[in-house]
Amino acid sequence: MTPIKALRKYCIWCCAGQIKQVDPCTTYGCPLHLFRHGKKPRNKPYTVLKAIRLRCLNCSDGFENVKRCEFNGKIDDLCDLYTYRLGKNPARTGVGGSGKPFKSK
Repeated sequence: MTPIKALRKYCIWCCAGQIKQVDPCTTYGCPLHLFRHGKKPRNKPYTVLKAIRLRCLNCSDGFENVKRCEFNGKIDDLCDLYTYRLGKNPARTGVGGSGKPFKSK
């Protein structure tokens, strides 16, 4: 599952499974709000992974608690954001070479 799909699934869960409630969501303080439709908006202040990271920090009350998150599948309720909670996409590990940003000429 991609980060944007995980985020969308989480938003549907947050709205008690009511897909029609995701669109009129009024939780503007939530970092996921801009991405709730499962699409990347044009003018966004941060990336999808950063939004997930901010949400997890908010939920867990701190970085160390995010690392030790208990919603990792060991219990029945697996959080859809769990895989991306550290702000990284594990499917892209090793992609991009040296890790330096790409500079176009």
